[in-house]
Amino acid sequence: MNVIILAAGRGERLSPITDSIPKSLIEVRPRLMVLELQLQAVASTRAVSEVVVVSGYRSLQIENYLRTVGDTHTAVTYNPFWASTNSLVSLWFARDWMKDDFVVLNGDTVFRPSVFLSLMRSTAPATLVANKKPAYDEDDMKIRLRDGALMEVSKKVNPQIAHGESAGVMRFTGAAAVEFRDVVDTAIRDQSRHKDYWHSCAQDFVDRGNRLEILECMANDWFEIDLHSDLETARNRVDALSRFMDAIAEGRAFENPALLGVQAA
Repeated sequence: MNVIILAAGRGERLSPITDSIPKSLIEVRPRLMVLELQLQAVASTRAVSEVVVVSGYRSLQIENYLRTVGDTHTAVTYNPFWASTNSLVSLWFARDWMKDDFVVLNGDTVFRPSVFLSLMRSTAPATLVANKKPAYDEDDMKIRLRDGALMEVSKKVNPQIAHGESAGVMRFTGAAAVEFRDVVDTAIRDQSRHKDYWHSCAQDFVDRGNRLEILECMANDWFEIDLHSDLETARNRVDALSRFMDAIAEGRAFENPALLGVQAA
């Protein structure tokens, strides 16, 4: 299982912090960055073969950070068109990691290890992680469902009829992985789509008649860091996150799954 982390964007709404560093290297607490939290959550499953980070803005900083970490299972691929495109193009640059089963996640999404553990346990060929909220806004990547599976995903979905919000994490296995890679290859050939979000490929996947199952999580199981208020929310949860990460680092997470927010099997 490969994991693709899309971290090419500039994160302008987090300026002036992101004037000098990429969003993925923002510290949620001293010396604990967004990217590190993602890598720790992914590592908690022990089921991932390789992680690739798609970089763009200030790529060298991301590359240097990963070199410092010294993880031989983590690679970087660079989207040289990051300033004029969007995450669909970044995803295409990771196509070599879509030859096997894979997970795609946004570079500004932080989630509990339990979310990733649940995703790995899914038996569905294609799975999207989402949660319900009392209300949705225009910036949410909203979803609509039919028979428990995805029917529509877009920021343009009417908030009044949305069934949930995508957490920016999807998993594809077997024939579904092959199909999704073909969807991405087809979409990239349309230059009018180069500023699309990568979620548009999930819509194409469904429009082809494929089923994309929903793995529902709780609203406090994950958060996206787009705004300064989001970063403040993340930092307010630092104690809980620290407990999860410390448990992983000390090897206690696997002895006591409750430390990861999951129940023992």
